[in-house]
Amino acid sequence: MGLDHLAVELVQNIISDNALRQSDLANLARTNKHLSAIIPIVLYRNVSLVFVDQLINDDELQLGPGRHERRGSIQTFKLFNRSITDNPKLAGLTRSICIIATTDNDDARLSYVWKVLAQLGNLEKLSLATSAPSEFDSVLKQNPLSKLRYAQIAGKHITITETVKYTI
Repeated sequence: MGLDHLAVELVQNIISDNALRQSDLANLARTNKHLSAIIPIVLYRNVSLVFVDQLINDDELQLGPGRHERRGSIQTFKLFNRSITDNPKLAGLTRSICIIATTDNDDARLSYVWKVLAQLGNLEKLSLATSAPSEFDSVLKQNPLSKLRYAQIAGKHITITETVKYTI
């Protein structure tokens, strides 16, 4: 009996136990039509995006859901942004996102943080640590984050007043 004969919920439980890396799940989705309909739900439900130009301590890395790498790539942000732009249905699957994006200097590459957030209409949980200049206002004009239930936000350009304004 293959995975095709199992209930969708059971397959989701099997593949969401963190035993497989995201890249392995993506490859697995390409091998089977049944799995290609189920795996994106698991891949996009809880997302962690990390881009770190500077060394940060382990406490900062444990900001949100999922496993974090010590260093990430801005390419990951670009690919995720492209995926949810080309297929808005994928953006609708995302319920939780953890974004850690820091750099030693104000880097225009971090604008992808705001591009990604502006597309996640069903977001319920946000963990954000960034050194990017805040563009929350422009994000909220495109996406009011009306389903947001939890937010943990930190950054050198984000004031406590600004954070409270968007998380209450």
